[in-house]
Amino acid sequence: MPMTARLAQTLQEKLGSEGAAEMITWFDETQRGARQELRELNELNFARFDARLGERMAALEQRVSERIAGVEQKIAAVDAHLLKWVIGLWIVTLSAMGVLKIVK
Repeated sequence: MPMTARLAQTLQEKLGSEGAAEMITWFDETQRGARQELRELNELNFARFDARLGERMAALEQRVSERIAGVEQKIAAVDAHLLKWVIGLWIVTLSAMGVLKIVK
């Protein structure tokens, strides 16, 4: 944040030109250092957040894969059960048709 003209003028009145210049330089350097520290801290926090997010996404992906595999197994079991019923019904139908043909 740049120094306001009013603050610079007040510093110049109280400290003189040289003192105000040194104070402004010190403020600027302090601010630059704080910004750099904040930037580094933000990058570090983001790296940790990104790592945790990656771990959680991997765990979520694993759980979803397990659930999908379970659903696929249940569907396969239902398919096999339905296939047995279809074959059984065809046998009954064909048997009934054969009996009706013999009776006629």
